[in-house]
Amino acid sequence: MKFNATQIPYRATGLFSNLVNDYIETKGTAQSFVEYNATIDGYKKAIEQRASFPTNRKVLVEVLQNQYTQLAKDINDANVLNKNNNNALHNSLNSKEAFTLVDDNVNLLLKENTFTVTTAHQPNIFTGPLYFIYKIVHAIQLAAELKKQFPQHNFVPVYYMGSEDADLQEVGSYILAGEAYQWNTKQKGAIGRMKVDEELIQLLQNLEGYWSVQPAGKEALEVLKQAYQKGKTISEATLALVHAYFGKYGLVVIQPDDAKLKSLFIDVMEKELRTGFSQKAIGATKEKLASTYHVQSDGRDLNLFYLKENSRARIEKQGSTYTVVDTDIRFTEEEIVKELHAHPDRFSPNVILRGVYQETIIPGIAFIGGGGELAYWMELKNVFNEVKVHYPILQLRNSFMFMNEKQTAH
Repeated sequence: MKFNATQIPYRATGLFSNLVNDYIETKGTAQSFVEYNATIDGYKKAIEQRASFPTNRKVLVEVLQNQYTQLAKDINDANVLNKNNNNALHNSLNSKEAFTLVDDNVNLLLKENTFTVTTAHQPNIFTGPLYFIYKIVHAIQLAAELKKQFPQHNFVPVYYMGSEDADLQEVGSYILAGEAYQWNTKQKGAIGRMKVDEELIQLLQNLEGYWSVQPAGKEALEVLKQAYQKGKTISEATLALVHAYFGKYGLVVIQPDDAKLKSLFIDVMEKELRTGFSQKAIGATKEKLASTYHVQSDGRDLNLFYLKENSRARIEKQGSTYTVVDTDIRFTEEEIVKELHAHPDRFSPNVILRGVYQETIIPGIAFIGGGGELAYWMELKNVFNEVKVHYPILQLRNSFMFMNEKQTAH
C-alpha cells in the first residue's frame, strides 16, 4: 500500500483545549499543574523520584497471574467446545508466545527497577472508538522507547480497564457505517460486571455482513465471537479481546475491580470517607485553572461510589449519616468504615480518585490519555500529594487519521 504521511500541529486541528495545547507546547501556566515535563529529562527525574513511593508488587503480580491463568483456561475450554475453530483464531487467542511475553512482563513487575507505562479506557463493547486502539499502541511504543533510553530499567505497557464505568449509553454502543447501535440490556451497575446476553450476541451478529467482506474481517469477527461468549462478563470479554491482539507485544491488562487490589487502597478510601479530602485538595487547583483555562471536572464532596451486583451509586454524607443515593442503604461513619475494611470491592473511586487508585496499585511512570483525560488529571496533583502517591508523567496520546486520495483532494 502506497501512502504519504503529513503532520500538522495539534493546535492547528482546533480539536484540543488551550490547556492541552499549552501543556504540550510548554507555554503559559499549564506546566504548573503537573510534576514533570514529558521529556527525557522529565522521565529521568520521575524514575529517580518514583523509588520513594512504595508499591505492593507482590499483591499486584499475584492478581495478574491469577487473571491470566483463568484467561488461558477459558480459552482452552472454549476451543474444546468449538471444534470449528480455525488456526488463525486459535493462534491469536491462545498463542503460547503471547502468554509467555505477558507472563515475563508480569514477573518483571516484582523488580524495583520496573515501571509501567499506562493507558486507561472503559471496556466499550467491541473496543468502541478507534482511539481505544491508538492509546494501547502508544503505550506499547513508549515502553519500548523508554527501554532504549534507560536500559537499566524495565518498562511494562499496561491497559488499565475502566470496568467500573456505569454509563451504558456511552460504553454499550458502537457506530458502523454511520449508524449507531446500542446494547439494550436490562442489566445495571458497573459495565465490567455485566454479562454477555442475547441482546449483545445479536449486536455481534449485526457485524457479520460488514466484517465478512473486509480484509481479514472474518478472522476479526471470529475473535470477537470467541471473546464475547454468552455468560462471560464484559471485563472477561474485553481482556480476551485485547490479549488476542496485543498480548504478542507483552501488553498487560489490569482489571482493577478486584478485592485484593482494592485492599491496597483502603487507607485512601477511609480518609475520603472520614474527611472528604479529595474535593478540598482540588479546590485551589480548580480556582487557578479557571483563571486561564476550562475546568474539566468539578468532583463531589465525597468522591466514592458504592458498588454492588446491579448498582454503582454515589455515596453522600448528610450530617452524620452516609447515604447511598437512590437506595435505602444508610451507614453511620463507623459502620461504613467497617464495611470498607470487610468489603473493599464494594467501594469504587470516581473520576477524582480513579487515577490515585491506579497509581497506588501499579508502579506507574507515565499515563497516556486523550485531551479530556489529561485536562482532569491536571486538576489532581494535590490529591496525589495528600495521600503520598506518585503523580506520573502525563503524555498526550498519538492521534492520526487515514484519508484516501479523493478525501485529500478536498
